[in-house]
Amino acid sequence: MCGKKHKDIDALALFQEFASEENTVDTIIERELYSEFRKAIDRLPPRQRQCLNMKIDEGMSLTEIAAKLNISPNTVDSNQVMAIRKLKEWAASDK
Repeated sequence: MCGKKHKDIDALALFQEFASEENTVDTIIERELYSEFRKAIDRLPPRQRQCLNMKIDEGMSLTEIAAKLNISPNTVDSNQVMAIRKLKEWAASDK
């Protein structure tokens, strides 16, 4: 009976180790994707990059970004839309 319990513990430990390794792989993949996403954002024209970063990094609204940059909310929106289109275009061309 003691031997069976020992085998169950080993199987559980092995499962936990495997699950942990899988999470590590997922984390590495997520970090690589995030890194590539940030590199793509860095390629954007300065105003598009700035408007998008303020939304993503600081969670600012169109109105807040517009006030901080002294531009209209429509201009902020246009810059964000153009930035996202370029990112999608670049992502599609990399496939």
